[in-house]
Amino acid sequence: MCRYLYNWSLSERIEEFQNSENTISYNIQQNNLPELKKERPWFKCVHSQVLQDVLRRLDNGYQTFFRRVKNGETSGFPKFRKRGQWNSITYPQYSSFPSSHINVSKVGIVKIVYHREIPQEASIKTLTIIKESCKWFAKAKKRSPKYHKLLRAIQKCHYKIRCQRNDFLYKTANDLLKFADIICHENLNSQNMSRRPKPITDENGKFLPNRALIKAGLNKSINDAGWYKFLLQLKYKAIEQGKQSISVPPHYTSQKCSACGKIVKKSLSVRTHRCSCDFVANRDHNAALNILRIGLDTLAASAV
Repeated sequence: MCRYLYNWSLSERIEEFQNSENTISYNIQQNNLPELKKERPWFKCVHSQVLQDVLRRLDNGYQTFFRRVKNGETSGFPKFRKRGQWNSITYPQYSSFPSSHINVSKVGIVKIVYHREIPQEASIKTLTIIKESCKWFAKAKKRSPKYHKLLRAIQKCHYKIRCQRNDFLYKTANDLLKFADIICHENLNSQNMSRRPKPITDENGKFLPNRALIKAGLNKSINDAGWYKFLLQLKYKAIEQGKQSISVPPHYTSQKCSACGKIVKKSLSVRTHRCSCDFVANRDHNAALNILRIGLDTLAASAV
């Protein structure tokens, strides 16, 4: 019955998207559950929270699909579940502490055998019943004092890292403005730079390797560096100190030769710029010279 609800709700969403390119929200489908129970009375034997969890699972998968469509990626709809492919139900607000039995709403009292003991100080939040092969398992998610202690330690660690990053960004911006009245930089769109790579398919529609794992590591480094926040701080502090920060288009700044203007194509792994005009420099230094020239030209053009 959960599988039927999932497939029926997915079909409703697909039909809406194909007709109007819009999506039906979780709230709309969740509010329609009472009408569904009137039309199909047998759904009354399934707890409402279990049905709501089915719609949440669908919503998570469908939102991922919809996000990829907005990003211009080629992505198929979530798949319909065949018979036997739905093997779990979840009670998201389960609070009873299990002993030798568990009370499963709309199912009854079920005898259990402990796989591991649950600490008495733990508080149960969620119950998931899973069928694997010919056996049934009940997984109760708990929040013990040890969990909350660890959570506070992790939050404290993340707070410290955030403060250290912000302190580094503020000090770096101030140090740069101490030595110059004008700072030129690329107009970087860090959000686009940290997007997942688009899927690659062959002529038969089979997905090919797209280096997504490598790109994920680069995305993490970009986000951790805080480029966007640094440029905001640089702009703010430049205005505060009566100085200027100029953003320039990032196109070909590392490919163009700063000495003669010739385009010298090279991959990201090539860190040295070598031009036929005999100009040799570090790739980043060559790009910095191009950024400075474009920034000063922009400033001169705006002053005319």
